[in-house]
Amino acid sequence: MKNKIITFSFFLMIISSIFSQEKDTRYKPAVISINDAINKGMLELKICGSYDRNFFYEVLDGDGVHYGKCMAIVLKSKIDSFVIIKLDCGTFLMPTDSTVQTMLVTHKAEFPLYPGQTYSTRFYAMCAQIHDKAPDIETIFRIGEMADSNLLRLANYLDANYKQNMLGQHAVWAMTDQADFEELKRYGADSNSVIKTKEILNEL
Repeated sequence: MKNKIITFSFFLMIISSIFSQEKDTRYKPAVISINDAINKGMLELKICGSYDRNFFYEVLDGDGVHYGKCMAIVLKSKIDSFVIIKLDCGTFLMPTDSTVQTMLVTHKAEFPLYPGQTYSTRFYAMCAQIHDKAPDIETIFRIGEMADSNLLRLANYLDANYKQNMLGQHAVWAMTDQADFEELKRYGADSNSVIKTKEILNEL
């Protein structure tokens, strides 16, 4: 009889564990925009360029100067629950140094924010001011407004079509700075790449 009671108790523990796991898998943390999180004092935030001039990069643009994962973010939670922080594609990042480029987020990002913990990573962006200096780890940024409708469409197109590259960056400069072929040549463009950049713009 004692063994049957133990067996039944063990069965209840297994069932309880299964239901508990199912409940956990159904749990979805709140997704909060980064601006709302800032305004509500949910986190401390630092955004800067990811390029470190003290290191040698064989291909600068491809490894974090104008485009690609060229921005870094550090978030420190000030709340006691787990949430997801959302940064929308098409958001401007405004530098505290006016000689540095304004940056455009070109890929929607979601950052996990655990209670009392710090999270850091890099994310995708592109330069929106061709004549200003590129960001680096010394340059601090704040969250700005959303881009206008045309530039927002371009950012979403680049995101959806995996154009986080020179072609996409040149398309952004063609829109934000009316950059022509002669100007883009100084940033790696040639006759073939310009044709492909025009194809991106024509798609819009």
